[in-house]
Amino acid sequence: MIIGKLGLGEKRCKIQKLWDFVIGELVSKFEGIKPYPMLLFFFLMNWFRAVPVALTANTSVPSNFTVATSSDTLIPFQKYNVWGYTDFKGKTIINPQFESATPFTQNIAVVRKDSYLGYINKRGEFIIPPQFREALPFHQGVAWVSKDQRTWALINTKGQYIHPFQFRLIHNFSKGLALVRQDRFGFMNTSGKFVIQPEYDDAKPFQEGLACVQKSGKYGYIDSAGKVIIPFEFDHANSFQGELALVRKGGLHGFINRTGRYVIEPQFISATSFEGDLARVEVNGKWGYINKTGKLVIGAQYNDVRKFENGFAFVKPDKQWGVINLSGQFIVPPQFDRLFDFSNQFLRVQQEKKWGLIDKRGKFVLSTIYDSIGMLNHNLAIISMNKLCGVVDTTGQILIQPQFESIQQFYDEHLVFKSKDKWGLITSNGKILFKPEFDAIGAVNDSVLLFQVNELCGLIHLSGRIILAAQFDEPPFFTNEVALVKRDNQWGLINLAGQFLHEAQFTEAVPFLGNICLVKKADKWGVINKSGRFLFQPQFDAVGHFSEGMIDFRQNGKVGFLDLEGQVRIQPQFESVYNFESGSALVRKASKWGLINQQGEFLINPIFEDVKNFEEGVAKIKQNGKWGLLDTYGKFLIAPQFDEMGNLYEKLILVKASGKFGFIHKTGKIITPPQFEEAKSFFLTGITEVKLNGKWGYLKESGEYLFPPQFEEVEPFDFSGITRAKKDGKWIKVDQSGKFLDESKFEKVSDFVLGIAAAQKDGKWGFINKKEEFIIPPQFEEVDMFTYTQTEANVKKDGKWGRINKNGEFTIPPQFDRRMRFSDSISSVLLNGKWGAIHQKGSIIIEPQFEKDFGFSNGIAIVQKNGKSGCIKLDGKLVLPLVYDIVNWSGENNILTILKGRRGMYFTKEGSLLNCDFEEIRQFKDKWVLVKKEGKWGCVDKSGQVMIPLIYDSMEPFDFENKALVQKGTERYYINREGKKIATK
Repeated sequence: MIIGKLGLGEKRCKIQKLWDFVIGELVSKFEGIKPYPMLLFFFLMNWFRAVPVALTANTSVPSNFTVATSSDTLIPFQKYNVWGYTDFKGKTIINPQFESATPFTQNIAVVRKDSYLGYINKRGEFIIPPQFREALPFHQGVAWVSKDQRTWALINTKGQYIHPFQFRLIHNFSKGLALVRQDRFGFMNTSGKFVIQPEYDDAKPFQEGLACVQKSGKYGYIDSAGKVIIPFEFDHANSFQGELALVRKGGLHGFINRTGRYVIEPQFISATSFEGDLARVEVNGKWGYINKTGKLVIGAQYNDVRKFENGFAFVKPDKQWGVINLSGQFIVPPQFDRLFDFSNQFLRVQQEKKWGLIDKRGKFVLSTIYDSIGMLNHNLAIISMNKLCGVVDTTGQILIQPQFESIQQFYDEHLVFKSKDKWGLITSNGKILFKPEFDAIGAVNDSVLLFQVNELCGLIHLSGRIILAAQFDEPPFFTNEVALVKRDNQWGLINLAGQFLHEAQFTEAVPFLGNICLVKKADKWGVINKSGRFLFQPQFDAVGHFSEGMIDFRQNGKVGFLDLEGQVRIQPQFESVYNFESGSALVRKASKWGLINQQGEFLINPIFEDVKNFEEGVAKIKQNGKWGLLDTYGKFLIAPQFDEMGNLYEKLILVKASGKFGFIHKTGKIITPPQFEEAKSFFLTGITEVKLNGKWGYLKESGEYLFPPQFEEVEPFDFSGITRAKKDGKWIKVDQSGKFLDESKFEKVSDFVLGIAAAQKDGKWGFINKKEEFIIPPQFEEVDMFTYTQTEANVKKDGKWGRINKNGEFTIPPQFDRRMRFSDSISSVLLNGKWGAIHQKGSIIIEPQFEKDFGFSNGIAIVQKNGKSGCIKLDGKLVLPLVYDIVNWSGENNILTILKGRRGMYFTKEGSLLNCDFEEIRQFKDKWVLVKKEGKWGCVDKSGQVMIPLIYDSMEPFDFENKALVQKGTERYYINREGKKIATK
């Protein structure tokens, strides 16, 4: 982990819904904490010090996976960024060697090696080789694995596939059954067989012997044999909690027992499942608590309530929160704007936007004088006052008074703190170990730290002893006590003592793979080991990819393979190769492709004109102009016979022969012979569209028709299970059960977001709820959707764009020629051909007057008027006058200006301007700027003062030793910051 400024930008979340969920979770857990923008997690794993609790996928894996441990199991531990295992006495049983490791379950553990996941026994031996992108622990003799992070398969402890890669959603096994989803939900046993077929639109795991499932829009309950125990009659239902389950019918909530009989009749507008002996219910807009007979034991008198924990609950009778006991008596009277748990003894409370701590009797431990209070770790919390941070423990004792700009957890009992824009190291009891003098700090191990000063990195011991002065361009990448380092764009190798095993001399280097590192020198690649010894002097023309313990390399135009000890396993002889997959690799020789094993022996001689690499053990191969499928053993799954073949990652593969389309499975089974004029390949919902004899229909993955071809037009199914098709000139709705529904009321409908969708009727757009009722009448020519973060939407009416809220009220009247795109509550707008800016609340902050669209960055925008460019601030004041021919953003958030072919620069942070006096400007990470004028180079500072005279024919930036390479005439030499000659080159 690196803390400080390392120039890494934030990665934007691609899935807005997921981002909103994460933000919501963070807000609920860290209410009252102001975000500090300094925390960056560096991509190098050697600074991640937290034990990986679980290895989960990017797909939908629930949080119910647990790892059980016992006294005879082994414990994962980390040493210098690699993982091994100890027993409970701390004795090393399996030496550190893995990139990540999880606890043992059923005497098997998931570990990562060479970027892939596999399974080891307690001797540290691989019983299932690393080959998976995702892998979950064994449970009841089986484990879920994924190779593509999209679909999951089930394997046994021998690595044999019980069920192939088909599932998009998986749950853990409980009493021999697991809830899974292909297109629909079903339940599978540990033999990979469906005990309950996937026929449900929604389902929840078994609880109390029953599973809640949905079919045809209604919920009911089934037993473990799939028998319907409680009929499908509920609009919504939850799993059983004890003997009762919460259900909704006719818009009201009630509770049923395991026979389906109402114990508490539907009567509540809203309710929660029972949490212990009580459930929260809403009556006439107020919340209270009922017992399991339905009696209101604490009356419905609160605007908001939280569940009881340890005999206490937070309630909000009016505008402020208090705490009640199980008798409904106030233990802490309502007096707080916000109230959250802090520790077992204390609560975080907010009054008039200030935070403090109280005990559970309501007595103040810390007065409400702090801007924020938030947990730092299990024992410590950050307090903030007047933009300064301190530390308090969970008893309320202040350990560090608010005095620093930021404080963050580092490791163990060490914290990092920021003062005057610099970082230091401090213990949790306030002892300063390192004064704030670093731009960034990172941990290499328990005693060696990485630091950064003036954008150069070095190493320092926890005692304060400098191991290596700041000199490296990038943070060292340590693996087993050695690290690659970069200095002056050259790579070298150091150990933890700071000794150079190789001076910086390589132009490129690949981080250690196993025991070897690939390095490049003089355009040739070589191999070194962890002691720095050359296994191969630089001699290879190129090195390729790593897979299954092998690295391909090119020498004299031919490709071979090295192993992780640096030995040549397969001599260079091929024109091109693919990665190894399950012990086999596709290679090209004499312009034809074949298949070899890891000994270099041909499983299939080169006979193919073209190939596409293996996906889940299947490769596409082309022979005599036709495509077929091949497995990793060299066996034809289907002989070459198709003119075209689709992607291997689809559930079914689209193929074409004689101008017709069909589908095959990866096993080679022909699902539908080529017969369709058109076909879609994307089986996202298990159904796709096909066209036969001029009509469209819907085809299931089994090859059976859901709807035989009969429609003039069709739309694809989404996860709602309903779509539209046009028949006899009319659009009708159809569902995934094969039923015709009523005729669609609308010409077009968008997806629902937060219960709202855009719908078009009679050529106009409005917004509907899930009952297909217009909540905003159709009146617009175009609309944008409401989103999870945007409660307003752009709409176009009478040719002009405005914005509305969810009530249909205009927040910005329609008046603009283009739709608005808000960022940080500001959007540019186009009015009568001129661009300006508007606030999201509707106020014009910059009158439309400019010729081109613009956006703000750090409060500044580049604008153009009368053919001239300049810069403007949010208040409308010009930072740069409108006199320049060209104005563009440059590095470091500065602005390049060009006037009559001459260049200048505006430095946004300093607010200083270099006039357009120069032919060229080279900005680099320094306090000076490299400039060229009248054909000569020199340096100026950001105010324009000449620091190095402009007398050189060429000049490079200053390096970490404060010397710059210059050329004057035919002589090349170095100069120092004073411009004095110090060396000849």
